[in-house]
Amino acid sequence: MWIAVAMMTTDSIVSLLPVVSELVYTLRASYNKASETTSGYDLDGETEPPERLVPTRHALWGLLASALLGTLIIRAVFGKDGIKAWATLVGFVLAALLSVLGCVASF
Repeated sequence: MWIAVAMMTTDSIVSLLPVVSELVYTLRASYNKASETTSGYDLDGETEPPERLVPTRHALWGLLASALLGTLIIRAVFGKDGIKAWATLVGFVLAALLSVLGCVASF
């Protein structure tokens, strides 16, 4: 069973590489475009004005808090001899990567 899980995870990660490279290319292009504009607000309506965006600081704190809370809940459920904290954090990272693949596949 573990060999099949490893194969599925590897296949998903390999399938994710083109998506990640396209995302990096798009983010780099949008960053270059935003640095050229003075306000960072596109009048075509493709982007939100800055006052409606969630600050990056809030998103990062929320991500950190949810990973910490999830790790503590896993430890409370399975005990200290169950799933190790590092394994739980690796699981969160893999779940985040694979969820991006699931979102792209649904389009």
